[in-house]
Amino acid sequence: MDDKLNDLLHFVPPHADYAVDATDLDPEDIPDARVAGVTALLRTHPDDGVRLLAARLLTSWGVQEGLSYTAHIIDNVQTFEGFDSHRLHGHDETYKFVLRSLVGYFCRLADAGEGKRARAEIYAPIVKIIHLSNERPFEIADMFWLVSRNQFNEYLPALREHLLAMAANPEPHRWKIYDVLELLLNVDAEFAAGFLKAAGKSHNDFNLNKTLKD
Repeated sequence: MDDKLNDLLHFVPPHADYAVDATDLDPEDIPDARVAGVTALLRTHPDDGVRLLAARLLTSWGVQEGLSYTAHIIDNVQTFEGFDSHRLHGHDETYKFVLRSLVGYFCRLADAGEGKRARAEIYAPIVKIIHLSNERPFEIADMFWLVSRNQFNEYLPALREHLLAMAANPEPHRWKIYDVLELLLNVDAEFAAGFLKAAGKSHNDFNLNKTLKD
């Protein structure tokens, strides 16, 4: 990756020590020229990986064109899967980071007073990512606060299905079952309690750390 491309996709100004990476930059630290440059990459760059990174960045910054391309990424898993791997376990995390960009999109627009519109726009792509995670090991916990804190209960049906799908084939999912159960016990206690009763288990039975110690 050449320096210009790397700067467009990854540069964080030295004074922006609040930002973990470029997706976290505040609007005042994102020049219009950079947005235009990243948008040009999204539209014209021949490499799928570069377009993926450009879409994630633009979506995180609240740019509509990035969101539109993110929908394309979600609908074309075979093309875009495999660009990000878990450092320890090696499984693909591409769509974990795509999900994170969608949450970032909501945050940007909510800060600008457009939260209602953003809530509607991110719903379908996030549900599709939840469905992908039913059979893949990547995590979706980055969106849980939308449900627990913001009461976005429209995601509950997909999250219930997520739990049931993982419980039917738990091996790839490790700690994910515990995490979604923790969420549902707080926001959908009747369903979560019914699941545990039917399984003959407690929430802590799905605690991977406890299992490893035992």
